Amino acid sequence: MFGSIISHVFRWMIGGFLLYRIPFPIVSTKPLKSDPSLSIIIPARNEALNLPHLLSSLKRQIRHEIIVVDDDSDDDTARVAQSFGARVVSAGPLPSDMSGKAWACWQGAQASHGDILVFLDADTRLSRNGLAKLRDTYQTRGGLLTVQPYHLMRKPHEQFSLFFYLVMFAAMGAFTPLGHRLRPRGAFGACVVCSRDLYFENDGHRAAGGRVLEDMAMARHFQKRGIPLWCLRGKETVSVRMYSDNLRQLIAGFSKGFASGAQEVGLISLLAVIVWISGLFAITVNLVRAFIVPTMNVWIPMGLYVLYAAQIRWMAYRVGNYRHSTAALFPVPLLVFTYTMVYSLIQTRFIGRVSWKGRHLNTR
Repeated sequence: MFGSIISHVFRWMIGGFLLYRIPFPIVSTKPLKSDPSLSIIIPARNEALNLPHLLSSLKRQIRHEIIVVDDDSDDDTARVAQSFGARVVSAGPLPSDMSGKAWACWQGAQASHGDILVFLDADTRLSRNGLAKLRDTYQTRGGLLTVQPYHLMRKPHEQFSLFFYLVMFAAMGAFTPLGHRLRPRGAFGACVVCSRDLYFENDGHRAAGGRVLEDMAMARHFQKRGIPLWCLRGKETVSVRMYSDNLRQLIAGFSKGFASGAQEVGLISLLAVIVWISGLFAITVNLVRAFIVPTMNVWIPMGLYVLYAAQIRWMAYRVGNYRHSTAALFPVPLLVFTYTMVYSLIQTRFIGRVSWKGRHLNTR
């Protein structure tokens, strides 16, 4: 029993190590050396319902250029974007060696004029002064800045995204006590900031080619060229509401690239995440057994379960508006996560193709 306790505490500590500190963008308190112009580039494929939220939030921000890249939409994406004063650019025919989003971002960058390029997914929205925070943080750090939006949720099924978000952050290897001394193993694609010169000097999104996870591919390309990569959380800066229709949409959305992402982050980060996740499964099984088998001590597994639940709550509040009950009942979203990972693995490794928004993407 003592050995089991030590094992659980060790795995619990691994989780705390992976998500020790998650920095976020801030407005600079010191005068900046320059006042760069910004170009907001939004790749959009059938995003007529999402665009109003983002474009409305951009109205309250500092001076900027807005470009919406219409990626062969068959809804009112272009008309909605124009109604908010955005400049609409057609992505044009998709090359065989490019993914849809990467191509749209590349086309938008070529049409832009800003000194700093800010790529935003259409389902994101900016907090007040969010754009100023991105600008100031980028001018302080440079390189390639990526920010994972704070996850906003309203429907019960959206709470099942918990472990997708936590694992996404943990696998980056960017939030340990080692800080920037440990190079990030990935990037966040929903919000990417880069100077114009650096972007084009390094082929920007074109370097991602036809990869499903264009953010990971582009970040790896930049890192190979010695360009620093920064990963931050978006609380009080940029937020997102994803897969809000139903649970099926949530599973389909996360499954399209999650298994591929697991292969991109590196063996050490992946093993650390697996060790932590295995602890969550083990304590859940132990607690169930303790209630079923009369001779087993129920207090020790219950205490360890509460320890894990408290840790998950501490992690979750920093990345989304997750409920206390979601952390307390963490085995439920953990099962949804596991099912989706298996489904994603079958799609990406055995079938070799995923479908999203009417397109088929090869994953081999």
